[in-house]
Amino acid sequence: MNNYAYQTGKSNRQISTLKEIESGYISGTIIGSDPANPVYIFRGIPYAAPPVGDLRWKPPQSVTPWSDIRECIDFGLVAPQNLISPMEANPMPTGEDCLYLNVLTPAINTSDKLPVMVWFHGGRFDGGSGNTLTCNSPGLPQHGIVLVTVTHRLGVMGLLAESGLSAESPHNVSGNYMFLDLIASLQWVQRNIAVLGGDPDNVTIAGFSGGGGKVIGMFTSPLAKGLFHKAIIESGSLYMIHPGTLLTDAEELGARIFARARIKTLTDARELDWKVIVKASVELEMETKAMTPTGLCGFTVDGYVFPDSHEKIIGEGKHNAVPFLAVANYGETFEPSTHIMPQQIQAYMDIIRGNEKAGISSYACIFGLMPTGWRELGGSCGHGMEMHFVFNDLDLPVDWRMSMMTAFGETPPAGVTVDPGVTDADRQDAEKVMSIWTQFMRTGNPGVKGIIDWPAWNTSGDEYVEIGYPFQVKSGYSLIGK
Repeated sequence: MNNYAYQTGKSNRQISTLKEIESGYISGTIIGSDPANPVYIFRGIPYAAPPVGDLRWKPPQSVTPWSDIRECIDFGLVAPQNLISPMEANPMPTGEDCLYLNVLTPAINTSDKLPVMVWFHGGRFDGGSGNTLTCNSPGLPQHGIVLVTVTHRLGVMGLLAESGLSAESPHNVSGNYMFLDLIASLQWVQRNIAVLGGDPDNVTIAGFSGGGGKVIGMFTSPLAKGLFHKAIIESGSLYMIHPGTLLTDAEELGARIFARARIKTLTDARELDWKVIVKASVELEMETKAMTPTGLCGFTVDGYVFPDSHEKIIGEGKHNAVPFLAVANYGETFEPSTHIMPQQIQAYMDIIRGNEKAGISSYACIFGLMPTGWRELGGSCGHGMEMHFVFNDLDLPVDWRMSMMTAFGETPPAGVTVDPGVTDADRQDAEKVMSIWTQFMRTGNPGVKGIIDWPAWNTSGDEYVEIGYPFQVKSGYSLIGK
């Protein structure tokens, strides 16, 4: 992926990336390799104040405006996360000052009003970042959407509940700071995205794996109502919809973490190096074997951010219902993989049926594409494989090691290498997938003429689309994983 600037044929001048958002002027750069189809990228835009010092374990606060032009050329810091088994193969600079987002836009004019996709990264709730090469590549924006990738607080630094923290809150709650960060990012989009060519009235939230759980949080929090209009979950984790932890139980867990880190007061807690606190939470998780898809800390049912369990809110059709695209990978449901999660379909069905009660359409999918080289060697479309096609990073210098593991297991057979063997056919499939995703963002229906006529799910038909070889409509979605 090459950066470039170029002269326009019409005006013979370089296109400026200077834009004025609510907090001041920002400048970005241009990425891609096609001067006829540029993507402007603004990296590291602050959407909330740094959650450090006295703001540690507090809801996100407003950004302090700046007077000079802020060069948004570099990514912001990655949030503090699991120190023992980091999710990133090549860890990026890490720190608490992590409330930043990146915007990729093909728009030149503020009047373009393109559909907006806000991407919530995976990595349980205690790993990963919104700064990866895959989700910040130009492929999807070149199909006519504005892409926003978000970095936010994680793990114990973003989800800790504790009685002292609850006592200082005007709502008498604690925990769920990560979800408040996500809500703050969506509020930023509402206030600023039009300047960058996006339509604040057409926002799709999307996430993979743990990011799917973050989408669920936006479904069920009344604080997120009206901030998004469509939703996509890819490779959703097994417990996307779990009851959550009652506030009193979450506070008890927080007390145990504080005790392990030898924290006695909130002042101590806010002055202590975050690495000590993260280390204490990881050790407690491993010691108690409380391994879950979210990490040690997760959703807290606090009566404010989350008024009740996700199952109850969605089951009664009282969630923030929007058109929904549910994506599970073939290797997660039918074939051996490192992430066998056939039950995720039943979790998807809870949302789909909740949408049905609310009178909102849902679309179901099994994703089976994978690079030709690995497919010919017997690989399975495992956890997260779909992202390579959704973002079209097939020819970028991405790290394929994790995908290789999900395709073949921890011990790949002879002949398998980190080179997935991408072909022109794979690139054509990626173009089709991006057309489907962007069509859903535009209209709420993923069907694209000439690619697939996609029926909305209903009880009588129980239909879904298999994105595979070939793309085809099948029935019996609700029976998968039972």
